[in-house]
Amino acid sequence: MKHKEQRILVLFDVQNMYYSAKQLYHKKVNFSNILSQAVSNRKLTRAIAYVIKTDIKEEVNFHDALNKIGIEVKAKDIQIFLGGAKKGDWDIGIAMDAVRLSPKVDVVVLVSGDGDFKDLLQYLQSHGCRGEVIAFGKTASKHLKETADDFHDLEKNPAKYLIGYKGGYNQNNNHNNNKKGNFQKKDFKHQKQNYKPTTPGMLRATSNVQQTGPSAQVLPKINLSDGKKAVPNVNAKPEVKVIPKQEARPITKPVVKVISKPAVKTETTKTKPAKTKKKTTTKAVKPAEKPKPAKKQGLVKKFASKFKKK
Repeated sequence: MKHKEQRILVLFDVQNMYYSAKQLYHKKVNFSNILSQAVSNRKLTRAIAYVIKTDIKEEVNFHDALNKIGIEVKAKDIQIFLGGAKKGDWDIGIAMDAVRLSPKVDVVVLVSGDGDFKDLLQYLQSHGCRGEVIAFGKTASKHLKETADDFHDLEKNPAKYLIGYKGGYNQNNNHNNNKKGNFQKKDFKHQKQNYKPTTPGMLRATSNVQQTGPSAQVLPKINLSDGKKAVPNVNAKPEVKVIPKQEARPITKPVVKVISKPAVKTETTKTKPAKTKKKTTTKAVKPAEKPKPAKKQGLVKKFASKFKKK
């Protein structure tokens, strides 16, 4: 229930809104119209936008534009880790501000489709505060939609909440808005060319459609040259061309001659043991002994021998 005496707190998740609009429509968000939709002729207590600091020069102009329409800006530096990964989000900051400021307001409006805020909505509702959500329906969490007391889908009228959106057929998200009559004829032609009928009745109506596949070959052709309508015989069986089978030639595998090299006999050379020369011991040759002189016979023997001879 919305009434004029409700005090409103609006919290903008700028990162979520920026990437959702860029992904769906390649456009920028009109925060002024979103703020007026969130308030809906009620008492605005406070509106806060949570942004991440970048090196873009247009960032300062964007912050100034938010301040002019009554939105407070809270900026945070992006975190860069050792591996090169970057992180920048305000989930905890948004939740803490909602918890701190909820006792002073009646309604908290979250402009975000992040499903992590489901528990925050349940906490606010348990403490008597109304929780509403504004986001793009295709990028918003299903659980967030079910938990919120009121969900407003920005895709119902994107021309109001996007800067420079003219409506028409969008190939990226198949979205078409013709409320203002700005229908693009080019898109209609493109859609008509790509249209392909599927039923047999539609095939008769379209002359440019070429039939392909086996069904087109089976159906008999109708000749209207004589002016008489020929009724095709439905029960006629299609002629089936029998393709003669080719005689399978035996596949002769090439004979590969393996030339084996003669085995080389390895003669085992018997190593004879080396002859050990016998040591020739040269014996010392004794000099020939001189014949001993015959002993002189005694005189008696000499005389006796002489007498015997006589």
